Amino acid sequence: MPIPGSSQLLPPLLFLLSLLNDLRAEPLVVDTHSARGRITVADRSYEVGEEVLAEAPALVWPAGSDDSFVLKFLEGAEEQRESILQLAHLSPDSKTERVARLGMTAADVYESLRERMETAGWQLEDLHRLLIIKDTNCFPFYGKRASGYEEGASTGAARQGMFPRCAKVNHSCRPNVMFSSQTEDGRLRLIAIRRIEEGEEVTFSYLGEDGDIMSCGQRAERMRGKDFCCSCARCQGYDDVRGIRCPRCGIIRYPLPRAKQEQEQEQEQEGGMVRRRADKWTGCSCEGGGGGTSLRSLLEWEEEAEGRMSEFLSKCREFDRLLPDPQELESIVVEAEERLSPWHFLVGQGQEMLAKVWSSYAHRMETLEGFSAPFPLSSQACRGRAAQSFFRAIRVREELEERWEEGRECREEGVKGRGGDGVETAGRLGKEGGERAIFSCSRLAFSAAENLLRSNVEGWEREVEEVKRYLKMMKRRYGEVTEYSLVVVPDC
Repeated sequence: MPIPGSSQLLPPLLFLLSLLNDLRAEPLVVDTHSARGRITVADRSYEVGEEVLAEAPALVWPAGSDDSFVLKFLEGAEEQRESILQLAHLSPDSKTERVARLGMTAADVYESLRERMETAGWQLEDLHRLLIIKDTNCFPFYGKRASGYEEGASTGAARQGMFPRCAKVNHSCRPNVMFSSQTEDGRLRLIAIRRIEEGEEVTFSYLGEDGDIMSCGQRAERMRGKDFCCSCARCQGYDDVRGIRCPRCGIIRYPLPRAKQEQEQEQEQEGGMVRRRADKWTGCSCEGGGGGTSLRSLLEWEEEAEGRMSEFLSKCREFDRLLPDPQELESIVVEAEERLSPWHFLVGQGQEMLAKVWSSYAHRMETLEGFSAPFPLSSQACRGRAAQSFFRAIRVREELEERWEEGRECREEGVKGRGGDGVETAGRLGKEGGERAIFSCSRLAFSAAENLLRSNVEGWEREVEEVKRYLKMMKRRYGEVTEYSLVVVPDC
């Protein structure tokens, strides 16, 4: 016999039961760090690929629809709402561009939902605070069995979600977990991408896997839009993806850490004024520490090439109107390999962008009747070039990970810091994260295999072996499918 009023009790009850079930499996604990405040730490050790946390969404709404988010929030259970309101956020009084923009959005939403707002007893400031919390803490939500393969440039998730426990995990540009809601049951999963020791802080990157091949300046610029200044070990160390090979002696040089540059600038203080100067770099055998004419010319070319790649990306955003020429981007990437180094961030970013452009052309040739590309290649040939670029992008990431973990750059090529003994550079560029390539490259390997299967490339046994190395991690990301179906007909 049904319990009177049970239909009204069911949604809050289900949320409470789900919360209790999650708490029983809670693998993380919240601690307080003297300098960083509240942090999330592991209560035991975790191996690479092991699930650290899985959380069902508290709220899901269409991406970009603030009205829908607010309505979903108001309809939720009290415990659900409270868990969201307790998440970290800036004050509505903060004088930042983002907070001001969200204030204007809050005014528009309040006006469109005035009756609901007044019924709930909400003031405009309350709504402003809620939108800041949402903008700071929401995740892309793909849901159950979303496709693991995307044609061309990704347009992002169609929905967003709030995961209160996962939102308490801090950011690091060298994280130890990755997050994904592109899972079998639609939960947001945190998966270890390197070994995590008991008591170690658990972190993921707000930038996702793209942050792995972003320079320090690019990461800082992206974070600025979130009112966030990162001070993780990677941002305080050498700019590890910006290595430039000296054209004379062949040694790879890196920009010195921020703190070291600031210290040296203070030492050069003259008459109470600090001389402004360009970034300082690790030395090499022919130029010593600091600058050098050849390095300056390479840095000028680096800045120019980054601008050209940015312009090309703008063309890609209007793909069907501008039809960007992939050979234009290819020439930049090839020159960057020769002038800078084969594992410079412009090479990695360029190869991934190139792969997406080639696959976008192939997709249009296959699906749009009468589509004409600005070059005489078939869709199969475009697929082959896309696969090749994906594999080249994988090798850039793998090489970077190997260098981070082993410090091989310092030992074999003799990179020396300003002090000349090489110890500091070796420590900063050394043991960190080679295991992470397994995850960051599994997405690229998946897309490479998809394009390879549709191409006219022959003799790709080596590439098949490369894909097989990532099968286990693909399953962790996209769900348990058979090895055969994943390689031949991806259905994730």
